[in-house]
Amino acid sequence: MLLTDTHVLALGGDYMLKRILGVVCLVMSGAAWGSASFKSLRINEGADPAFGLLLFPGAYVEPARYDALAEAIVEQTAGQAIVMIPKFLGGVANPLEAKRKMAEALEYLESKGISSPKDALFMGGHSEGGIMAHGVVAKENLAGLVLLGSYINRTAVVGSHIKTYPRPVLTLAAELDGLTGINYIAREAFDGLLAVEMGGTKLQELKVERPVVFVPGANHMQFADGGALKGDLPAEITVEDAHAKMAQVISAFLLAQTSKDFTGKEAMYLVAETDRTLKALAPLTRYFNREGDVCAHLQRLKAPLAHQGWSQGVVVTRSYLSQREIFSFIRDKARVNSKESGFTVEVPVYAEYVPNLADVSSNAYVSPEVVACKLRSIEALARETGFAQGENPLSCAELNLVVIQDVLSTFVGTSHESRLEARFGHVKSWMPSLVASNAKEDRWQYGPISLVSAKKGTGQTWVSGGFHWHKGQAGTWLLETSELETSADFPIKAFAGASYCKVISPLRVAEWVALFSMK
Repeated sequence: MLLTDTHVLALGGDYMLKRILGVVCLVMSGAAWGSASFKSLRINEGADPAFGLLLFPGAYVEPARYDALAEAIVEQTAGQAIVMIPKFLGGVANPLEAKRKMAEALEYLESKGISSPKDALFMGGHSEGGIMAHGVVAKENLAGLVLLGSYINRTAVVGSHIKTYPRPVLTLAAELDGLTGINYIAREAFDGLLAVEMGGTKLQELKVERPVVFVPGANHMQFADGGALKGDLPAEITVEDAHAKMAQVISAFLLAQTSKDFTGKEAMYLVAETDRTLKALAPLTRYFNREGDVCAHLQRLKAPLAHQGWSQGVVVTRSYLSQREIFSFIRDKARVNSKESGFTVEVPVYAEYVPNLADVSSNAYVSPEVVACKLRSIEALARETGFAQGENPLSCAELNLVVIQDVLSTFVGTSHESRLEARFGHVKSWMPSLVASNAKEDRWQYGPISLVSAKKGTGQTWVSGGFHWHKGQAGTWLLETSELETSADFPIKAFAGASYCKVISPLRVAEWVALFSMK
């Protein structure tokens, strides 16, 4: 049959034309195109097998649903890849069967004439499948790990950490993944690349051995056949386009690790894609491990000083980052040390993380639930430094609004801003307004966000006072916080001049913009 332009368009445009031509080339070269089987493995392979990729499917996802992606990987590697998808009992990858699936894959590679199959076997998986695979790859010293909509989970029993993972690892994500959220991918990018103290050639090599890449507009199930799944976000690209991009990244990773060439075409492609991803993730990654900086910034806004008083002062923070340290935080107090050369404000900070023992990504934030700042009041700070009080000191509710507004400004011009605008209107139209203020609470409204700050009377009630950030009714979001303010003349000196405020973590706001606002 003559293949006309009309036929090509009907089949999906340029991508389908390339796929058809790829099939023709592989068939003419003698490739075993399509799916075969070996024991529990569903196999897609080309004519010139050189290495294998054993991919564990996501929970309850049939192996056949990965055929199109597997075929695209074989095509992109010019027939060098053998892609194997195992079937698990109950449809869920598990540690009891994982090693046996690896043994089947090694046996199949040997049957294809690959003499050192362990050196040629990459292993990974989609979603839960990737979590089940990473321990085996590290323990068996396989060629590398390929994570699709997955990550190296951190648990006390089987977890690891991307920064110390001993084998090459590709973290390939979908921007609109509703289950393995982009916030988890940002965590992997920060810990695996941005927090590593190296530069130049070594950092470039790290981007080849440990690339983190996301596919714009793709969702969780487009690593398979694009079918619907509860909790996933709507994709903005076709499954064919998603597979084309995914296969290109996976193939570049496999070929770069196999060749050990860190300056070749595939390596440079991985570096470029990782750089693109890091740039896109910057509104998230910039806020990792920054809780102390938040409170230091807010202290200046809480207590402005006249005559540029803060030009002679600095804020240092003492951070308490786990629930085990809560009592140390409770005992600690903000204090001011003044000298002729200037002054220092010491601010205790507590970041409370919700326990996530299994490190499950679905509907989970990676940020602290709340950042508690023990600040000095403007009245106390003016007395302790000798500077007059400045204008417009901010309340606790307003400090939270500042955090939210600062984070939103980092998303200007991004696809996330466009999605936020589609749901809640343009951010520039959100005008903060004081709804009510009395002795018990302040209420503010900012776009879709309702903010309530409860005024507490003692340190105990402030510490135990709740902090909640959750979805309300009719598409609104509710932020409930608490504050405590004591007079500089309070009879008990240790508690005088306190200005305590619980604020939302900037990272949590960034996670909301990039992911949870669309849920």
